[in-house]
Amino acid sequence: PTTRELAGIWLTIDDLGSTSLLVRFQADGEFVMDDRGGITGIPSVTGSFEMDGHTMAFSVLGGSACPADTFAWTANLAGEGLLRVRHTESASTPDCLIDVGTEWTLIRVSPSSPASDRLITAG
Repeated sequence: PTTRELAGIWLTIDDLGSTSLLVRFQADGEFVMDDRGGITGIPSVTGSFEMDGHTMAFSVLGGSACPADTFAWTANLAGEGLLRVRHTESASTPDCLIDVGTEWTLIRVSPSSPASDRLITAG
């Protein structure tokens, strides 16, 4: 995917349908992540990301967690509004450690997508 294709607000969904992380990607390569349900105020993590094929390399620049850390994912668009990621490089900050190999599914919620429409209908 490209940064333009990823631009929007995404929500991670686990196998039980629970949400855990709100993510905003911007077309200019900036991102915000928050595990408290908000992307305004002081979110958990802010920074920039770069795409190289399917690899997303993140550099943390601010937020309340993971100061000056880096991490990476492989990413694949799996349908309209679905993004599947696999952690390929973990952050080094204890609060932000995610095991390499961990996989997440993200659903684009803004702008809305067929995947988010199904989420709302199912809820």
